[in-house]
Amino acid sequence: MMRVQHALRHVRAKSIRVGCASGFWGDSTLSTGQLVEKGDLDYLVYDYLSEITMSLMVGAQMRRPEMGYAPDVIRDIKPHFGALQERGTKLVCNAGGINPVGCAEAMAKAAEAAGYKDLKIAAIGGDQVDQPGYMTSNAYFGCESVVEALKRGADMVLTGRLADSALILGPAMYEFGWAMNDWDKLAAGSAAGHIVECGAQCTGGNHTDWQNVADSWWNVGFPVAVIDESGSFEITKPEGTGGKVSWATVAEQLTYEVGNPAAYILPDVVANLSEAVIEELGQDRVKVTGITGAPPTDTLKLGRTKFDGFRSILPVYIGGRDCQEKALATGRALIKRIEDELEKRDLGKFTRVTMAVTPPLGVKTPECALRVVVRHPDREALKFFGLEIATAGTSMAPGLQAVSGGRPKPTPCLSYQSVLIPKTEVTPTVTIGEEEIEVPNFSDYDATKEIPQPNEQEDAIRNGPFSYSVHDLAYTRSGDKGNSCNVSVIARKPEYLPYLRRHLTEQRIFEFFQEKFSEDGTADLVTRYDWPGLNALNFVLEESLAGGGIASDANDPQGKAYGSLLTLMEIPNLPHITEL
Repeated sequence: MMRVQHALRHVRAKSIRVGCASGFWGDSTLSTGQLVEKGDLDYLVYDYLSEITMSLMVGAQMRRPEMGYAPDVIRDIKPHFGALQERGTKLVCNAGGINPVGCAEAMAKAAEAAGYKDLKIAAIGGDQVDQPGYMTSNAYFGCESVVEALKRGADMVLTGRLADSALILGPAMYEFGWAMNDWDKLAAGSAAGHIVECGAQCTGGNHTDWQNVADSWWNVGFPVAVIDESGSFEITKPEGTGGKVSWATVAEQLTYEVGNPAAYILPDVVANLSEAVIEELGQDRVKVTGITGAPPTDTLKLGRTKFDGFRSILPVYIGGRDCQEKALATGRALIKRIEDELEKRDLGKFTRVTMAVTPPLGVKTPECALRVVVRHPDREALKFFGLEIATAGTSMAPGLQAVSGGRPKPTPCLSYQSVLIPKTEVTPTVTIGEEEIEVPNFSDYDATKEIPQPNEQEDAIRNGPFSYSVHDLAYTRSGDKGNSCNVSVIARKPEYLPYLRRHLTEQRIFEFFQEKFSEDGTADLVTRYDWPGLNALNFVLEESLAGGGIASDANDPQGKAYGSLLTLMEIPNLPHITEL
């Protein structure tokens, strides 16, 4: 009966409600109940996958061949099978990882055990590509296979490596019957997906003005996108939940992990986000319009990982006078002591040593943290490292405190690389029961002939005797794409933008983040884009994450704190802020 009702609603749909209960593998276990019970959803979505996640799933499958997916989705859905059927809510998520068929089988078994054996569960695969020497190699598909699965009556769609936004665009295309070349609508649906796919990061999580929402984080609301047949959409959250949905929280997330805002390249469409209009309609209700699209390229991103030796991480705390100097001296002495012995054992020196102290030298502090990361192709070398570091407690600097987490253990290290492949080289598949269907991946689209650029603007500005921080003038958000990071700066008021633009040049941003780049890095690694619709600037910092993600030894391998760091920068020679 529920399927019949859903089919009738599908024919008449003018808008749909899509809630996202997970922004990563390991997100809140409470979000599912919140969205199912309070979200009034047509679709429930989970986004689990990242480069790190795919590699973790390979390790899980090596230990247990039936794994390779995110079992969290089954755990979290189990209590809600009945509510999903009663409400006609369908599930679309990328929990399938590298084993979507195994995930679908496990979900079907759990549903049958709970008394719901009628569920039609689809698994989407075909994204894995054979690449010798790589542990994982997965193409980022678009939404075509999700649309096909829904057309075939799937109640649940469990996918492998899709673009995050495709999890939301797929239901919208299916429900509204959008054409594959209706670029503006596809771009808008993708933007809605882009905003909600990181879960509560658009509802008050990671918000620049965190003090305004901190007292409600304990009950933070997860996002709901209300997508209209015309392509416009609203972002909201369930009533009675914490967090915040505002112009600023949505604008921050719209800029997250974006390069050129006029050409956000996705498998389904090239979205122009640069003229987006965000409007607050009421408390925790924001409307987004003004997004347009162009034909997609004829390639897909292929993310691949390979084994790259072993790594150990030593975090230790040191207190007292000159604690930073003592910390660095201790770290250097340990490395020399251990490497001398490794050479005697014919194991050779570490292939990489990264050492950092926090707070850095020059900042007066009663205690600091030393972090040493070492790499070596032989696990035995890192076992010796873990054994020998304890000697520092009595034979080196005074004030050394406990090693956090005990002796470090060697862990396999993976390197990540992304390349482009022709869409014609891979074919999405939809598996429902014993049937497997191949789905064209929209590879016959015309490639984008010219990538648009945002319009540069001329500004009239005045000088003055005052200095303000970036935080005084703007919101910020940052995120990673491989070894690159974007940092967006969104003016709190349009009149602040000219002053931000004057001061935040590519050279100045490079200088501010210089320690994040290699020693031979130059300002050419920083690109600035205007974002007119948001009165914003978007900076892309290439090669700034020490390899990025799983390959990085940096404290912040995904650049999550870069935006917050930038708020500390001072902007001089301004009029009083009330006169801007």
